Amino acid sequence: MFVVFLSCFLVLCSSDVELRSLSSYVTGQNSSGDTDDDTDEEEDDIIAIPPTDITGTYLVCQPGQKEEDKIFISCYLEQQGELFTEVPLSAKHFSVKNDNGGDLMQGFSQISEGIYSIELSSNIKSNINISLINIESLLGEQVQQADSYRTVITEEEMLGEVNQTDLVFQKSSDLIKKAENSSQDPSSENLGEDKTISEDSLAQSEVDCRTILPSGSWVLVPGDSFYNTTDFCVMKYEAKCSEQDGQFCSILEHLPFSNYENTPWVNINRDDAKSACKSLGDKYHLITNNEWMTIGKNIVNLALNWSSNIIGTGELARGHSDSDPFQACYASSSEENAYVDGTCEGSSLGPFNQRRTHILSNGETIWDLSGNVWEWIDFFDDFSKPSPLGNNWFEISSVTSSIGLSLSDLIPESAITNSWNSLHSIGQYYPGSEQNGRTMLRGGDWFHEAYAGLFAARLDSPPITSLTDLGFRCVFDLSGSP
Repeated sequence: MFVVFLSCFLVLCSSDVELRSLSSYVTGQNSSGDTDDDTDEEEDDIIAIPPTDITGTYLVCQPGQKEEDKIFISCYLEQQGELFTEVPLSAKHFSVKNDNGGDLMQGFSQISEGIYSIELSSNIKSNINISLINIESLLGEQVQQADSYRTVITEEEMLGEVNQTDLVFQKSSDLIKKAENSSQDPSSENLGEDKTISEDSLAQSEVDCRTILPSGSWVLVPGDSFYNTTDFCVMKYEAKCSEQDGQFCSILEHLPFSNYENTPWVNINRDDAKSACKSLGDKYHLITNNEWMTIGKNIVNLALNWSSNIIGTGELARGHSDSDPFQACYASSSEENAYVDGTCEGSSLGPFNQRRTHILSNGETIWDLSGNVWEWIDFFDDFSKPSPLGNNWFEISSVTSSIGLSLSDLIPESAITNSWNSLHSIGQYYPGSEQNGRTMLRGGDWFHEAYAGLFAARLDSPPITSLTDLGFRCVFDLSGSP
């Protein structure tokens, strides 16, 4: 993945040459002074330079390789001026935000022991704020002093040319550490192998849904005992395929993935949506209603998802649902550009109820759970629908539970207790006239306005339904052994 020049560098690792601090390679400087040491005068000049006292533990990150649509940042922990490799880190320990707090990480891999690569979109017009989170208990007493777990890479640094010295560091810093310890021949290991986190590692405690396979953006959802769910990964965006226009996706030719580009995969019936998710692997499936409700309940219990910043007051965001534009839209690479007006180009301004993003309690962002396109739920009505029946829209709070579906399967208990309705932008209920034999759609689409919402539900469609405003979203099951 990275271009590395090691030939002359390995010479520096011989036993009669003092190893340089890793910090000197990060800044592109030689901490040993001028490399030309032919004269005693030059040695005296070096000694006269006040030494830098590097203490504590620091997070160090720097721009790396650039591709057509991607930028990579390499990060590592430094302690006492040396690479700190005592504990493994995963994507869950890294927060990568723009200046407005939007999540930027699109991929994560381990380059070599203690050195990590973060994948970003090349379309970044902001400083990049990188910090470590939730690592105090992980590092424990091994960290002498946590002086800084945060670093900033400016927009200018990202757009500039990659410093060749920085490229040398990415693969060679581990060689420095191993040479200093004399534990093994540093040339004996293939440090060029890209160690992307595999599916098998996802069931372990270090799981981070952003590294899920296949490539794409997934988010971790905390489980909810009321809905009998444990933690799971869900697509951050509605399912897409490699076709720019999701109307042309096919389960015979494409795999579903989750990213901000392209319009949602539509024109797909319920059974094909289940098959598409299953095609990703044994632990993937179409989202269930309990999982949908787990996400929804988590969202409504967070004040910042409400227009008033007070839970239950004002309204929730119901996404792109005002027919402007009259089509399903792709998302934005920036979380701040969560509105559309006239075109699908993202904007940071718009009516609150048209915001396309919701925030989870763990800080994760999920797109288009409400609005844009309806989403298939893995649910089939074998018994009888909640009443009333009819080809009309009803306030969900007025629905009476049935044998197969209770009111709390449609809205959370807090919504029932406080009589939330479509004025709170939670959506409405469309049962259809059939008593049973129907599947469930949730969330609403780009033109259903106040009927759309986080808990909007339809039970009028048979499984064979296939429409241009009907898509889906997959889940990865974290429970059990891989």
